[in-house]
Amino acid sequence: MAKVEILYSTQVGHTREMAYEIAAGAREKGVDVVIKPVHMVLSLKEIDGADAIAIGAPTQNKGVPGQVSTLLNQMKSLNLGGKPAVAFGSYGFSGEAPEMIAERMRSMGMDVLGVIKALKKADEAVLRECRKIGERMALKIAS
Repeated sequence: MAKVEILYSTQVGHTREMAYEIAAGAREKGVDVVIKPVHMVLSLKEIDGADAIAIGAPTQNKGVPGQVSTLLNQMKSLNLGGKPAVAFGSYGFSGEAPEMIAERMRSMGMDVLGVIKALKKADEAVLRECRKIGERMALKIAS
């Protein structure tokens, strides 16, 4: 069965909420979903075995949180070219992290399907967008 790996970092839960909506959209289309905080990733094999990857983080000091940045650096050793990917996250002031994550995914040759950002807590429109991008990821890998 096709698998989507959704990894996230969160400060107050807003990015986690987005991650779970992405997961719900993917599951609706019948793919296996693994969702977990970045600090729970025990091996790069988990990521390497995924057919699509979503990574989310809040913006911290106009950048990507340290654990997420470290994971992205480690992912460079994998052959992720062509894999569908999504970057997402919430922010309080500036909102750069999701775009920065997406750019690093593109540099690994991943097919970035979208970048979703939410100012603080995602509203219903952003949550619908999360669900739709999860569905889109699933359809891309299920065919």
